[in-house]
Amino acid sequence: MLIQSNAVQNRKGENMQAVRDIIHVDSNRISHDLPVEFSNMTVELIVLPFDQDKERSDSPVREGKSMRGALKKYANPTRIVHEKDAWRGAVRNKYEAD
Repeated sequence: MLIQSNAVQNRKGENMQAVRDIIHVDSNRISHDLPVEFSNMTVELIVLPFDQDKERSDSPVREGKSMRGALKKYANPTRIVHEKDAWRGAVRNKYEAD
């Protein structure tokens, strides 16, 4: 069973509470305990078949190619020696001029 409870935005941009569960159905009935915030409310229940392969591909954690070195082609070797003091120099130039 996977349980996720978090705030999502509706079409009006307002935050609303949402619960997502993945459960195995043994018969044609399910029973579900909801967070107390849903008490005395009308809720919408949507039941969909779960596709485990799709769930893995939609996962926020993605494995794959690293971005390490992706900007190397933009590096200017003549400026690398100045990187050590670049931040300090930029701050000094900005505030000494004022």
